[in-house]
Amino acid sequence: MSQGFYRRDGDTFVPTSHTIGPWDPGLQHGGPPAALLAGAAERYGDDAADFVVARVTVELLRPLGLVPLALSVEPLRLGRQAQWLTAELRAEGRLCARATMVRIARVDLSLPDARTRPESAPPGPEGLPDFVFPFFQTDEGYHRAVDIRIAEGAWSKGPLTAWMRPRVGLVEGEPSSPLERAMIVVDATNGLAPALSTEAFAFINPDLTVHLHRPLAGEWLCIAGRSIPEPLGTGLVQGALFDTGGEVGRCLQSLVVRAR
Repeated sequence: MSQGFYRRDGDTFVPTSHTIGPWDPGLQHGGPPAALLAGAAERYGDDAADFVVARVTVELLRPLGLVPLALSVEPLRLGRQAQWLTAELRAEGRLCARATMVRIARVDLSLPDARTRPESAPPGPEGLPDFVFPFFQTDEGYHRAVDIRIAEGAWSKGPLTAWMRPRVGLVEGEPSSPLERAMIVVDATNGLAPALSTEAFAFINPDLTVHLHRPLAGEWLCIAGRSIPEPLGTGLVQGALFDTGGEVGRCLQSLVVRAR
């Protein structure tokens, strides 16, 4: 078994079986590509360490097959206080996914007590039982490559809160940043709190937006997710994000809802 979602081959990233998603055994889950895009933009430039990632928006423009991916990053505007960057993934020359990132310059401030305090993290993940997504079509895939512990709620019963972490690295033999690990699992918010029956409906998210008010810490990310489908074929997934230190941000996903 590979120890990564991708294997680096020259200038491309070759997906392993860990990237296989739930809707088609020949297509990737959205989490690993989102992490490739975010990680590349996070590291861009000699001054990357002087900036904090505040927002990542990923657009999944085409289904991503199990083919090598070419990754590129370009600055949109590199200001002294805030920076905007874009990253792209191409398969066989075709643009398949892109991301925009906002980075904010680090400063050292002495702040009074905040008017709104961050919420504490939910219980766990230690001592909580393992959970595996039950709606994948293959034995191997993304669902086997992530560790999930349900803290509140029950799967397929409405809003759900769960701790998640990848079991393998993003790229085989290379360290993954906290942001990359988070992006791998945040895209699964749609699956944590499914909008409808996975047997009767497909609900695919064509995008993912993550807002963070501080850098992530540790291996685990907790997602308190809820989904709202609409009869006109749209929907929205919302998630509150926590690490073991408490509240850290929010995520949003649009939905394309269709009957199977």
